[in-house]
Amino acid sequence: ASTMSGDWKGTADCAYGIPLEMVLTLDYLPGGATTATNTVTFKGNVGEAVLAAYTLRGTYDVETYKLSLQPEAWVGGIAATTPGAVMLPIETALEPSSRTMKVEASSGCSPFELAK
Repeated sequence: ASTMSGDWKGTADCAYGIPLEMVLTLDYLPGGATTATNTVTFKGNVGEAVLAAYTLRGTYDVETYKLSLQPEAWVGGIAATTPGAVMLPIETALEPSSRTMKVEASSGCSPFELAK
């Protein structure tokens, strides 16, 4: 369970070859409670921009490796000031052998494969 805390990073490929990077920072607490900050960034040849940054809260089950997080609040990024922008919940499972997890992205993007 202590392996859950920290930064999980990965990239998703989106339409037109646009890559998005995600950093999911988890803070696992005894008993399964988990808080997190999710930051999604665009990095292209014109520079870098934080698209979305928000907090989440939920649980991690050490026996089934399932992580379930619900969005709480915006903390930054372009989406925070964009009407109608949504924070995505995270429902996934840790792959213990590879220390990776897949996180769904918005439509038009592959899932993020996050690793620590």
